[in-house]
Amino acid sequence: MAIHLALDDKLVEEALIIGHHKHKKAVVIEALQEYIQRRKQQEIIKLFHTIDYDENYDYKAQRQSCAVSVNYQLPIFTTDKDFDLFAEHLPIKLYKVS
Repeated sequence: MAIHLALDDKLVEEALIIGHHKHKKAVVIEALQEYIQRRKQQEIIKLFHTIDYDENYDYKAQRQSCAVSVNYQLPIFTTDKDFDLFAEHLPIKLYKVS
């Protein structure tokens, strides 16, 4: 996509030097990538302290149940959606419980 921009020459020159770029296009692309990354980070930061965690949740016990199931080829009956992720990487049999 071709775009014509009026940019501050001093800023572009400084960015070329600091970023060790040879071309203005590389400066603009990197600036846009950093801008997008920063905005995404700000969205994630907004989520801090908005998620309630179960203090009694025992991830080690859950991990252990997967290991036992794999070792003894036992089925797992659960409504826990985390096990769907485990099943992508482990040879476990999941049975959905309503």
